[in-house]
This record gives sequence, C-alpha cells and structure tokens, in this order.
Amino acid sequence: MRVNPTKGNSEILNRWGTASLKKDSCLQEILRRPEIHFKHLFDFDRDLESLPKSIQEEVEIQVKYDGYINRQMEQIERFKRLEEVAFPEGFDFSSIMDSPQR
Repeated sequence: MRVNPTKGNSEILNRWGTASLKKDSCLQEILRRPEIHFKHLFDFDRDLESLPKSIQEEVEIQVKYDGYINRQMEQIERFKRLEEVAFPEGFDFSSIMDSPQR
C-alpha cells in the first residue's frame, strides 16, 4: 500500500514524532523510520490489525533490521570464501608472526 503526502497523513506522522512525507511512500518505507512501529500502520490500513501479534512483530523486525541482516549475510559469505583459502603444505606461519611490523 502507498501513502500519499497529504495534510492528513502529515498530521498522523507528525503526531508520532516523525517527518512528513515528501513523496508517495509504501508502508515498508514508513516502518523503517525509527519512531514508527507496526501498530502505527493501522492508521493507514486497518486490515493490518487482523494479523497475529507474532506476525506483526516479525514484520517489524525484518523491515527495521533488513540492512543489518543483509550486511551480516554478506560478511558471512566473505568469511566462507576466506576459509577456502589453501596454504601450501609446510607453510611457515611463524615467519609471518616473527617479521617486523611496518
């Protein structure tokens, strides 16, 4: 669902302590705002109230932490690739540790 930057919608958002919309925004974009929680979205779509509380919480967590989760997943993939790096048999790891720092 998209929310238009109308005077009424601006009043709703300002009441919650967040900025007015500058352009049409989907509910997901609004939920990303730190001041907004899932229950705030009920003012835009009453049907959301019928979702089980556990689903509401899961959606809020997924939307709010999506960027962090994606970065962590990318980091995990980088570490997996590093784990596949093979050192030659007999590699002298102490030579790395004993070398003077630059």
